[in-house]
Amino acid sequence: MAVTFKNFVVPTDKNTDNTLHNMEQKKFWPKWTLWIPFSLLIIILALICTGLGFPEWAEMKSGNELLTMSLVTCSNCPESLAQWDWQCFMKFACDAQSLVGDCKLLDNGYQASNAFFYLESITIFIALLLLEKITLAIFVRNYGKTSHIYGLSALMLFFHLVGVYLWFSLSEATWSADCSVNPDSTVTTPFMCAKGGPVLAICIGILIAIGMIVNYRVFSHKDDSKTSIILSHQNRYLGLTMPTWAVTILGLLFMCMIFGSASMGVGSWVKRTPKTYSWSGSLLTCSGCMQNVDNLGWNCLAGYDCAVDRNSGSCNMYNSLSVASYAYISLQAIALASGIFLSQVLIQLMFGYDYGLPILNYAYSVIAFLANFLAVAIWFGVSQAGFDRDCGSLVNSFTETPEVCSTAGPILAIISTILSFFAVVLFFFVYRNRGETMLKMAEDIEGSERAT
Repeated sequence: MAVTFKNFVVPTDKNTDNTLHNMEQKKFWPKWTLWIPFSLLIIILALICTGLGFPEWAEMKSGNELLTMSLVTCSNCPESLAQWDWQCFMKFACDAQSLVGDCKLLDNGYQASNAFFYLESITIFIALLLLEKITLAIFVRNYGKTSHIYGLSALMLFFHLVGVYLWFSLSEATWSADCSVNPDSTVTTPFMCAKGGPVLAICIGILIAIGMIVNYRVFSHKDDSKTSIILSHQNRYLGLTMPTWAVTILGLLFMCMIFGSASMGVGSWVKRTPKTYSWSGSLLTCSGCMQNVDNLGWNCLAGYDCAVDRNSGSCNMYNSLSVASYAYISLQAIALASGIFLSQVLIQLMFGYDYGLPILNYAYSVIAFLANFLAVAIWFGVSQAGFDRDCGSLVNSFTETPEVCSTAGPILAIISTILSFFAVVLFFFVYRNRGETMLKMAEDIEGSERAT
């Protein structure tokens, strides 16, 4: 029996040959049908991103105040408060005893927006995993099991619907008749109205459900057994087998992701210690920066100080820390997502399967390292913080930017970057030699056939 890799399967016995022969007799849908779920998923992803940035999610009315909020920030606020989010308004309102109603309403909005944003981020990640598998199916590569397609489709719908439900439940927003009240009128009881954003989210949920049905119909006629390249467990590279290398790299990658995640959650990133007053801050918030309002976000502090004087040193400091923190979180999220995509490849290698497209697998490893490295570099460059700064020094003028010291958070971020570098280098050297293991297995099979 000749050994070929035409269909990316290495048959090992006569039973396997018969199974493949029977599979070839089945009638599968043409390959172009895979472009239907692919295109639909691209549309869904575009709509989800549009929804997250939609300018009108809720309208809050209290007395003569009317706030139009996007999912995160204020849409109709003056320029000085344009970067304020639900937390900023909630923190200030809850400190003013005369605005207790506003406090509860803003706290509801803050919790609702956070819940939806986090769950929708998970939905986006699942959608990207699903998009990758559909792409691999189009290129006739190993994408795992067809059941993975069904499971990811169901999870995508689940997280999106839970996000929509929690937004309405926590925000207590309505489409009641009160929402059509004249903005100039005075209403004693504060209320929140749902606007266009929630409508778009509901429509996206319907589209995801349609996509789930389409995925089932298309992939129920797809044969995933013809996309698996089987690698040999016995062949060694630098003295270690492929599964051993995969476990080693996977361990480094998980440690990198753990340190990266821990860096975002640690409570100590920066500090100032002048004799007159001192404060410390996490990646997103500050403790002690403003009297009577604790754990205020850098963007809130920037909006407040920049409204007073955009040329002040404190405005520049808070604005730099705000921009740097959001840049770090965005790039670290990309690094974590790329790391999870790469872990799929390594887990498949552990069990002797070559997963995905090589060019994509190399890209995941490069993106994981570059995003990690850029996250750290941009944070230090934009925030102007450092380990060698004199954070106890006093400023000599109103326009001088105070020096800020970096603490534990950046250390964890640097460790994560170093680990990702070693993981990526090892992956490149090992993955590029995986083809030798497949050829070795082919030779072993042919040799055993000659002997029999």
